[in-house]
Amino acid sequence: QTNKQTKQTNKHSVSSNNKMVTVTGATHFPWIGALIMGIIFLACIVRMSEATTYYISATSGDDSSAGTSANTAWQSLNKTTGIKFQSGDSLVLERGSVWYDAWVALPKVEHFTLGDYGNASYPRPTITMSQDAAFARPDCVNMVNADNVVIRNLHVAGCFNGIHLEYSVGNLGHVMIENCYFRDIGVPLGAYSPSNPQWGSAVSVDRLTTSETVTNVTITNSVAMRIDVFFGGSSFVNGLYLIGNTVSKCNGNCILLSGTNMHLSHSVFLRDDPKNLFLYGTTDVIIGTVSGVNSIDHSDFNSRGEYEAGPDGCTIDFETSATGFSIVNNTIYRSWGGGVMVFGHSTTSHGFTISGNVFAYDGCVQPRSDQAGIAFMCPGGNQPSGIVSNNTFVTCAGVPAMYDAIPGCSDNVTKVNNAINTYQVVEEPQLTFNPVAPTSTSEYVSFPAQAVTKTPNATIRYTMDGSRPSQASPILPPQGVMLTWPGPNFALNVRAFHPGMQPSITNGVIVERATYKPRQSKDIGYLSTNLDTAAIAPSSISISGWAVDTTPISDHGYDALYVMFTFDDGRTFSQHILANTPRPDLVKANIAPNAEHGFDLSITDSVTIQTLLQGNHTLDCFVTSGGIARRQPKRVDGCPVCFCNGGAPCSC
Repeated sequence: QTNKQTKQTNKHSVSSNNKMVTVTGATHFPWIGALIMGIIFLACIVRMSEATTYYISATSGDDSSAGTSANTAWQSLNKTTGIKFQSGDSLVLERGSVWYDAWVALPKVEHFTLGDYGNASYPRPTITMSQDAAFARPDCVNMVNADNVVIRNLHVAGCFNGIHLEYSVGNLGHVMIENCYFRDIGVPLGAYSPSNPQWGSAVSVDRLTTSETVTNVTITNSVAMRIDVFFGGSSFVNGLYLIGNTVSKCNGNCILLSGTNMHLSHSVFLRDDPKNLFLYGTTDVIIGTVSGVNSIDHSDFNSRGEYEAGPDGCTIDFETSATGFSIVNNTIYRSWGGGVMVFGHSTTSHGFTISGNVFAYDGCVQPRSDQAGIAFMCPGGNQPSGIVSNNTFVTCAGVPAMYDAIPGCSDNVTKVNNAINTYQVVEEPQLTFNPVAPTSTSEYVSFPAQAVTKTPNATIRYTMDGSRPSQASPILPPQGVMLTWPGPNFALNVRAFHPGMQPSITNGVIVERATYKPRQSKDIGYLSTNLDTAAIAPSSISISGWAVDTTPISDHGYDALYVMFTFDDGRTFSQHILANTPRPDLVKANIAPNAEHGFDLSITDSVTIQTLLQGNHTLDCFVTSGGIARRQPKRVDGCPVCFCNGGAPCSC
């Protein structure tokens, strides 16, 4: 995969002083500043040390090379097996490279960077899994006892866990994951259970025994699309920082906050709607038992959904017994269930602060009691306590701003200065592309993404780094922002502002442009086949044709494919052959990039011939290898063919 487009300016910048850190115009709490400065200091130490950088390229590497420069890169990810990385080492993957059904497994790395090299305008290095087996649980990246590690600029797809951190030793951590792209991460459908889905995660932190504590895990400026869970396994994490990320189409409970010092900030959640039923309900953020200082701030939650007949669909769920949790300055828009649900089990949550948020049209269609902007549930009669202040509620007809499932449930909650149907909210901006003509044959194209809002004179601002747009973000020009394809995948987020009104909810689109090719390109990836001849004669049986797979996993059509031939479902005859007979006509017809894709099978066994000359028989033929047919054989065009008495072709 080679891409030569201009570089997009969708980077995040970090500036700091003694009081605050600013990331793409968003002012964060001082704890974020201290965290990022600490990681920057750590990175400086790594750079100063005597360290080795190892390079891997799927397109130009060679596993017999040294692997210590771009010119001597390895090719396979499994070359890391058995390498004992030293403190300060780095492993970098070439941008534009794709590895299929391969993974990075790194036991015990410290002061280590896993990242990228090459042209920054090329797509991120991609690790993608097919998950053939129903109960497969593959990781794209697995690290054991990682300490002081940076993981950046990777694209992982198709695995059960995108990045899986496992710990058998306590007091490790300090992991930074930045500017990564996660897509199609989750449990195989064949292994899914409605009562216990065992979701996969974009990022998962697990301990191998029961006593480890992991310190300071940060995920920033990353994007996730079509996943089960964005972050899972936090109960033993002390210091979780989720900053400036975008999550779209999350299937399960997207984030679990259950540990010490958990923070979700300046992030965007877009249309998270389960594709599978979980009998006990899903939510964007589920809050378990927490301690220390914990918060959700300056984030937007757009249209949290629920599987039809599912029992939940709230945006934020105080599931058990959180103490001292803050939810401030967020917008929760059109949540299927309550915007915030204060639940509980044997006990419930206390000392929480819900302040400065906008709740717009939440719980409007939920048929159960967890409706409204904030729903207080009081299971077992346990009453929560906290402060609900300075929030703005815009409600639907017949749906309250706050709701007690049991009369008096929220009597211990202080409610002050909340505005109900008083302020207007700017209309959600809508995005649209203005693509090139479908007849374009250009390998690299540019066209704008535009956005409009129905609120007159509103100003639309945007980000391209995964974060929630703020008043300090750039203004989206009326003609839109020009995007170059192909390039790295990213989130384009837009938010509209108007004086005297509450800002709109953030809307966004995940721009999946890494695999762009012209609509008519032969490299899009097709399986093209044909059975040219099939004849039964007294002396031989001849079968000829061709098969070409132009998907990337078959090297865009260069690889020869295996074809299986059977008579009578294999009872009479069965044989596999490699379709590599030269067929120059395929190159002239622009069907294949090289000629070696023909098959020409001659059967001369007299017993088989005599059998097929008597009675009725069926020839069938299937491609069994390549990118499209490797999971399920694909029938060759023209098959099956039937033969009647004497070997004459007849209707099947």
